[in-house]
Amino acid sequence: MEEADDPRLLVCDECWTLLFSRDEYRTVCQSVDESVIYQGPPYMTPFKAVEDLAASGCSWCSFVLSGARQETNPVPLQDEYLTIEFSSFSSRRTSTPAGKNSAMAHVSNNPLFGTIFVREDSVARDIVTAREIQTHINSDRASNQILEWLIDCDGHVTCPSMMPLTLPTRVIDVSPADHPDMPKLVETKGATGYYVALSYCWGLDQIGLTTTSNLEMRKQQLDLRALSQSSRDAITVTRSLAIKYLWIDAICILQDSTDDKVTELASMCRIYQQATVTIVAASATSASQGFLEDRNPPEPAVQIPFWTPDGTLTSVYLRAEELYDDEKEPINSRAWTLQEQLLSPRLLIYATHTLQYQCREHTVNLGNSIHAPAHLESRSFLGTLDGVSEEIRDQVVGRAWVDIVRMYSQRRLSFQEDKLTALAGIAEAFSSHVPGDYIAGL
Repeated sequence: MEEADDPRLLVCDECWTLLFSRDEYRTVCQSVDESVIYQGPPYMTPFKAVEDLAASGCSWCSFVLSGARQETNPVPLQDEYLTIEFSSFSSRRTSTPAGKNSAMAHVSNNPLFGTIFVREDSVARDIVTAREIQTHINSDRASNQILEWLIDCDGHVTCPSMMPLTLPTRVIDVSPADHPDMPKLVETKGATGYYVALSYCWGLDQIGLTTTSNLEMRKQQLDLRALSQSSRDAITVTRSLAIKYLWIDAICILQDSTDDKVTELASMCRIYQQATVTIVAASATSASQGFLEDRNPPEPAVQIPFWTPDGTLTSVYLRAEELYDDEKEPINSRAWTLQEQLLSPRLLIYATHTLQYQCREHTVNLGNSIHAPAHLESRSFLGTLDGVSEEIRDQVVGRAWVDIVRMYSQRRLSFQEDKLTALAGIAEAFSSHVPGDYIAGL
């Protein structure tokens, strides 16, 4: 996307005179304080005029028109006047990155929210810190970004340090020294190391399961052609991070052995808590789908005039805000994945729209596009229990447990007999914060 040569020409004469050329608008743009509110007066214009000016190329009229046509609002009559009031440039409290990355206006008293972003070479890049959504999530740029996230995370006070920990009973060696392109299953025998875990939807067509009959063969070599697409994608990501081991339940647990399942399921809390990072195949409805394909491009953005602190007139991109609702992702309808995500210290979330990194410190998007969650994220439940004073510990733990049970109860299980097992890992994690023993059953 190319920035406008002359930002003045992005809007019609009326919008320039009544909004963008005003000193009050300059003040909102140039102020370091994101909470500064536009002090200029609202203005009125006929709906038909807004339509015509939008069709003629006025970017602000186009944005206002999208607000007037919102599904929640009745479409105005042609001769009806719209009251248009710009409000502020400010980010929502829960969004990242910090900066003037959101816009708010009112169209006939109905709020209209937009996301603001610029190119990396924009003169407004230090004020408007968000960038365009990145849809190419399987690239060298994505791999380099993940490595930067992990390095930064290791310095977060709120996040556990990354160190070699006891490996699960079996892991996939994604690049064996003797044959780097031929992964194999390894029995760890209590060894320590770094490893990646996978959280994903099995679906009804899961293939590539490890059983007692193919275990020995898989310890020699894993036939990639026999694995699900999500498993192959997870191997690709793990290799790109130069991490040696990967844990996937379908491959690392003997699926035809009741004894092995019982033993390994009892270790789920430790497996996810001690993973260096967990890959979350959020967008995939089944293991056959995979998660590394390019995402659909976002809705087109318009450009509007913007003033930098030194008085330069430039432009920023504006797009009608779309809050990201992680509860609508396919993976978050599955009961098993709740504990996988809550227990993991770090998540690589291959979401429907882009790649995200989530830890106890924050959630950030690939390329620094704006992350605006539709609701408060629940990942910090277990982290916030650390350091809680004795006086309020029971209250904090109680509220957190109620919230987790609420989320868990909204999810689906393929087998009802897994109802308690799929929550056992979280229960085990909570048991260290409360007196007494966790008892489950009927």
